[in-house]
Amino acid sequence: MVKFYEDFNSNLSDLLNKKFGGEGFIAKVKTSHIKVKGNASIKDATSNISSKLSYKINDNVDTSLTVSTPHHYLLKLTTDFKDRFKDSAAKLTGFKIEAELGCDEHTHTYPTTFHSNLKFNNKVGLHTQVMTEKGNSLLAQLDIYANIYKQIYGGGEVIYDDKAKSLILSKYGLFYRFNKDYNVALEYSQEGDLKTVQSSFYHNANPNTAVGSRFVLDLDTQKIGVTSAVQHKLDEATTLKARVDNLGTLDLAVTSRISENLTATFSTGMNASGVLHGKTHDESYSGLQFSFNL
Repeated sequence: MVKFYEDFNSNLSDLLNKKFGGEGFIAKVKTSHIKVKGNASIKDATSNISSKLSYKINDNVDTSLTVSTPHHYLLKLTTDFKDRFKDSAAKLTGFKIEAELGCDEHTHTYPTTFHSNLKFNNKVGLHTQVMTEKGNSLLAQLDIYANIYKQIYGGGEVIYDDKAKSLILSKYGLFYRFNKDYNVALEYSQEGDLKTVQSSFYHNANPNTAVGSRFVLDLDTQKIGVTSAVQHKLDEATTLKARVDNLGTLDLAVTSRISENLTATFSTGMNASGVLHGKTHDESYSGLQFSFNL
């Protein structure tokens, strides 16, 4: 699913989520046209392999075919009109259309998604999406963000389920960018019966170090969840990331560029409260990931 609205705060999302949770073994191979990814889980003895073949038809049209186990296929077609309409009355500075056609032989479903992304005068962004979930239920998604005043941005995201005849997700947020190195966000969201208020900040302390935190208040239970992370570049080849939350979950990831074409990431984590109660096996994980760029 395209997360157009969430992409605005993507620096924080990447800091809190990327590289963590890689249990087992993962290997990736990437060339200019092909991506292959394989992973094996140690805990439940499962494995999965996916391969993606991409081809650029011309400057405006890209295609890709993804095949993954067990028996899942996804064909994607992207048309980017770029600045073709920038001189129009609507000041349209970006226009992209995507179509995703899926086939899952295991569940005998054919999920299909259509996207359109528009940007007006580089100040307003609009994303619409229509998709079939599991091949039958029709979902419609709308994302929008706008530059309200100077460095203040507002936006929202809603998803409507045609089968349930109701909104299954709604989010509304405000973002403030002090400069390119510091931004804060405030968001209200409702997903089903869960209503939350989130606040967050992201800061590039220096060229080698970034820190960020997210605070989530459950409006029904009045419980607060806190997740914080820090990333530090030790040298040109090695990056260290650490994450902790208020439930005692600790995560660590070390990424090292072994050569020009090979990158390795070791990740590990545990729930400190579980370890203290003797649940070491269930509350910890370790993983190793290799990425080859050819």
